[in-house]
Amino acid sequence: MRKTMISLLMVANLFLCAASVGSAESAKYPIYVDGARIASAGYNHEGSILVPFRSLLSTFGFAVQYDAQKKTINATTDGRTIRMTNGSKQAYVNGKAMTMPVAPIALQGTTYIPLRFVSETMDYRVDFEATAQTIRIERPSRSAHVPNDETPTERIATLSSASVVTVIAGDREGNGIVVGERLVLTTHSLVESRLSGKIVLADGSERVIEGVAAFAPASNLVLLRVSEGTALPNDLQIGDPSTMRIGASVVAISRTGDYYAEKGIVDSLSSRKDIDYIGYQITTKPVEGGALFNANGQLVGIIAPAKELGITSPYTAISIAEAAELLESVAGKAPEAISMSPLDSIAAKKQTAQGEMMTNQEAAAFTLWFLERGVRSIPISLSNAFSGLAIGRWTAEHQDNGGILIRCQMPPNAYLNYVTNFSQIKPHVERWAKQYLGQNHMNNFPNHDLSFVIELNEEIPKLPDTLSPEVTATGLEPGKPAPPHSLIEVTFTNGIEISVRP
Repeated sequence: MRKTMISLLMVANLFLCAASVGSAESAKYPIYVDGARIASAGYNHEGSILVPFRSLLSTFGFAVQYDAQKKTINATTDGRTIRMTNGSKQAYVNGKAMTMPVAPIALQGTTYIPLRFVSETMDYRVDFEATAQTIRIERPSRSAHVPNDETPTERIATLSSASVVTVIAGDREGNGIVVGERLVLTTHSLVESRLSGKIVLADGSERVIEGVAAFAPASNLVLLRVSEGTALPNDLQIGDPSTMRIGASVVAISRTGDYYAEKGIVDSLSSRKDIDYIGYQITTKPVEGGALFNANGQLVGIIAPAKELGITSPYTAISIAEAAELLESVAGKAPEAISMSPLDSIAAKKQTAQGEMMTNQEAAAFTLWFLERGVRSIPISLSNAFSGLAIGRWTAEHQDNGGILIRCQMPPNAYLNYVTNFSQIKPHVERWAKQYLGQNHMNNFPNHDLSFVIELNEEIPKLPDTLSPEVTATGLEPGKPAPPHSLIEVTFTNGIEISVRP
């Protein structure tokens, strides 16, 4: 099957915020026990994470009884008992009274209990990862000393970290993975449009990037050939990403001078335009082009910028399976026998490939996806209280000439702010339209026939009594109705063309 993917500049960093259990906006925190996600999520209540009692206690192996009349929970496992009562901070562990940080509470027929109190009572280790907004719990046996004085993460790092190198291309710096003699795999978004570059090995030595050995625009991967020198480390084992499962352990290795390795968990397995991705959670932001290993120390992914892919996992890796065709194209060839193209040819190849792969309809669909998630208002900073304009949902409409018009409506209240402050905000609106509509289109779909319009689609019964001369010059009159009409248009007949009217 032909594989395709378009990389959009996405503004989609989503952060969960803590709130009380009783709030409809409460943040949910995924919970993993020994790497496996449990069905229920945790909630922040008065600074403590609460979870449904039956889900947590059953996972820990407790036999649970609930006395609905007394609102009491009795849980027993391996000679240990815990008793808690709704609304009371006092709990009994093996008959001994203990004080919990918060009392269990009932919400919509379910009793929620404090996670950390119960876990630590059982000698389980609880870690809250603030960046990933995730709770991890490990049983005592998993937290104990690991033989050979190394954790699995350290063993994987010792064996594989030298294969992760620093890639420097112009003003960009990231990582790459040595996958063969003088061959380095990385993301093309890291090196595209750069005239030259180099890699830096673990020992500090450098190799010049000679050119592009193979390139796959759909998967955002590129294979680089580097200059001769001492043998590059190349003892990686390639894993099978199809065996990955949600909750599985992974190790992300990045290099910024020295390497750093961190254990994480898989939180999503997704496919976009037939390109497979592994979403995962760790606490430290990884470096683009770095390596993702499974628990057996096998390479399963190449770290990619999730925000550009439109994937909601905190961090994302491109499945190593997507590199198969690149590696096959150079298999068995000596480095000198591999034909190359200049490093700065990637952008042109990418644009050509996108034009061949994407129809107008597909380009419009990706653009709508981006706009709906990242462009729902026009931010404007003025000295007065007016700070922005709300806009409605984005839609697409086929035109008679075969092009696609992407449009949205400005609500009446927003329009009244818009027309009242028009002379002040017009330059802000023009810059916004150029960046978010014009430049994003030119960067991603320059060969596709798309255009944009933001419009007023219903009559305004009465305009403000005071309007600037720039507004009245268009025929709008103070105190009179305003008919439906277009406000902001972005077209591409001759570059980026922007029209902003009141």
